[in-house]
Amino acid sequence: MAPMSVPQTATAQDYRLLGLKPGAPDKAVKRAYRDLAKKWHPDRFAQRSPLERAQAEEKFKRLQEAYRRILEHPLAPEPEAEPKGEGGPSPFSGGSGSGAAEQPRNGRKSPGATRPREAPKDSAGRKRFFGFSDKKTAGRAAAVFAAAACITAAALWGLPTGLFEGYWGSRTVPAPLPVPPAREPVSVGTPNLAERLDDALKVQRDLLNREAARPVPPLPGDAARKSSFTLGSSQAEVLAVQGPPDKKIGSRWTYGLSEVRFRDGRVVGYDNFDGRLRVSLQKEPPSGEAPAFFTLGSTQEEVLRVQGTPTSVRGDRWTYGFSEVRFRDGRVVSYDNYFGNLKIRLLPSPDAVAAGPAPAGFFTIGSTPDDVLAVQGTPTSIRGNVWFYEFADVLFRDGRVRWVNDPDGRLRFVPLEALSRGPTPTPDDKR
Repeated sequence: MAPMSVPQTATAQDYRLLGLKPGAPDKAVKRAYRDLAKKWHPDRFAQRSPLERAQAEEKFKRLQEAYRRILEHPLAPEPEAEPKGEGGPSPFSGGSGSGAAEQPRNGRKSPGATRPREAPKDSAGRKRFFGFSDKKTAGRAAAVFAAAACITAAALWGLPTGLFEGYWGSRTVPAPLPVPPAREPVSVGTPNLAERLDDALKVQRDLLNREAARPVPPLPGDAARKSSFTLGSSQAEVLAVQGPPDKKIGSRWTYGLSEVRFRDGRVVGYDNFDGRLRVSLQKEPPSGEAPAFFTLGSTQEEVLRVQGTPTSVRGDRWTYGFSEVRFRDGRVVSYDNYFGNLKIRLLPSPDAVAAGPAPAGFFTIGSTPDDVLAVQGTPTSIRGNVWFYEFADVLFRDGRVRWVNDPDGRLRFVPLEALSRGPTPTPDDKR
């Protein structure tokens, strides 16, 4: 097998992606990953829209990467924050602190307590009502005030004013506004309108016919003879194949839901999600029968012969639908094949082939990648040192199985503890 890549260090963002605090225990990490992986697995979005499937796949990939980094290099737990304000009770605790106002327990009011405000008194000690010391005088003043309020309301609301004619007289009705004199209808008729429309249409048809008869200037080079473009094609070649783009944003040209990306005037990547792009990465038609599969370490040309032109190219990542192949120095180093459309197969090492098939029908902690391949077959996905079989995953370190997560029981894995129970353990012994 090819040597495994060096794992990356986990970050606090990885824990937050799993909904955990940095330094959470392994048991919580496994449980959180298992729940989120089931929620965001691409198989659950197979009947959704292309955008939702792409979002689910990206979320699932981020969960896998965060999970791998946490398992390989977990962070230390964060120290607990010390409580603030020692010695003083919380303002919501209901207790009395040094600065809190204490309530008397004998039912008496404190000297600083606020009393209800009483009505003012005159010099003789009598209470005053509306500024008058006599209740009768105050009552008359209130009646006069109420009558004035009723008259004002009648004037504002348009009540009958006959009740108050002694005060206001008869109501004045405003004179109606003058009505402008009626105008004669304006005629919109145009003499000889039909003839003028025919002349205008004839002129337009003549212009279109002259444009159609004009010869198309030849394109530079052999761009006019090409039926597709490829990586490294110029903008003129893309125009000759695709025509003008729907939109130009910087160095990106969009055609519907598809996109072509340029650098220094040459194609460096594309997305052909709706199939509108006539792009081909195969330099010449393949000769002979195409291989049945590719594997880790295959070149880009070998992948092209097996899979054909990818749906999308972004740097060293090629996607076929929702599956992905990743390259380093032009060779396959990892992949995701959750939808099963990649013809990928992992082969045992020459030493494993020479040793013959392993007698055991299971693997355990310390097994080699060849042992796992012999029992489980080609994994669904490989990311760094982690092999994924659907929802289960196997972590390798130094070429040996270090840890296994099998929530659905699909792996033929037997823990080391079960090996001591009997001479012929089976995968059911792990339960």
